Amino acid sequence: MLEQSIVAHPVGRLGGKLFPALYVAPLVPIEQPSFSEIRGALVALAATQRDTEDLLKQSDQALLDAGERAKMRERFIAVLGHDLRNSLQSIGFGTYQLRQTVADAPSTDAIARIERSCGRMTELVQNILDFARGRLGDGIPLSLRQEDGLADELRHVIAEVQSVYAERDISSDISIVFPVTCDRRRLAQLLANLLTNAVTHGAADQQVKVRIHSCDKTFEMSVTNGGPTIPADRLARLFEPFSHGADNTQDPGLGLGLYIAAEITKSHGGTLTVSSQATQTCFTFRMPMPTLEVQEDKQVEPSGEQLLFR
Repeated sequence: MLEQSIVAHPVGRLGGKLFPALYVAPLVPIEQPSFSEIRGALVALAATQRDTEDLLKQSDQALLDAGERAKMRERFIAVLGHDLRNSLQSIGFGTYQLRQTVADAPSTDAIARIERSCGRMTELVQNILDFARGRLGDGIPLSLRQEDGLADELRHVIAEVQSVYAERDISSDISIVFPVTCDRRRLAQLLANLLTNAVTHGAADQQVKVRIHSCDKTFEMSVTNGGPTIPADRLARLFEPFSHGADNTQDPGLGLGLYIAAEITKSHGGTLTVSSQATQTCFTFRMPMPTLEVQEDKQVEPSGEQLLFR
C-alpha cells in the first residue's frame, strides 16, 4: 500500500478570514515549479482579485442607484396622488353645488355621471397614495380609538358592496361584544377590499359569507367565497402590489386592494391569511385586542368618504 502524507494549508477568504484546507496526497516526489511559473500564477491571481473587487463595486453602486430611483419614483407618485386628490375634492364640491341649483332630468343625470367618475378616480388616487406610503416605509397611517360603533360601520360597508353588486348573495354574521381599539375607517376599507375581491373573483352563483366576531383577546374578520382552488403559485403572490386575483376576470382596478389590506393589517399589528380549498377561498384578518388603553389619534389622516377598492 502506497504511503500517504497529509498537508494542511490555510486558505484566505474575503474579509481576511482564513480556513484550513486538508489535502491527502501520495508520498511521491513533487516537481517544483519554476520562478517564472510562480510569478505568472501570482499575476493571474492578482488580476482575478482586482476584477472581482471592481465587479463588487459596480454591483453595489447599481443597487444603490436602483434604490434611489425607486424612492424618487414612489415619492413622485405620492406627491402626484396628493395633488390629484385635492383637485378631485374641488370637482366633488362643485358638483354638489350644481346639484342644488338644477332640477331638470338631463342636468341631474349629467351631474350623477360626473359624481360617479369622480368617485372612481378618487378611489384610484387613494389606492396609489396608500401604495406609495407602504412602499416608502411609512406604513399606512392610523387614527386609533376605542370604537363602540364598529359593527355599524362594517354593516354599512357590506350594504354598500351589496348595492354595487346587487345580483350577488352576501350574508353576514357580526358579533362584536367589546369595544375595539382600531382605526375604524381603515378596518372598513380592509373589509371593503376583501369583500370586493370576493364578489369580483368568486363564483357568481355562490354565496359570499362575511363573519366578524370579537372576544376579550381577539378580533377576527373573515370573508369566504365559492370557486375553484387558487393555484399555489398565485396564492403566494396575492398580497403583492398589482396582483389581479386568482382567475382570469377582467378586473378594471389597479390590483392594489389585497396589498393595501395587508398593509392595513400590518399597521394594526394583526395577521391576514388566505386558505383555498377545493370549493372555496377564505381570507381571515385577526388582531389582538389591546389590554391597555391607547392614546387617541396615534396618527391622523384627513377623513373622507368610504370608498370601495379593487
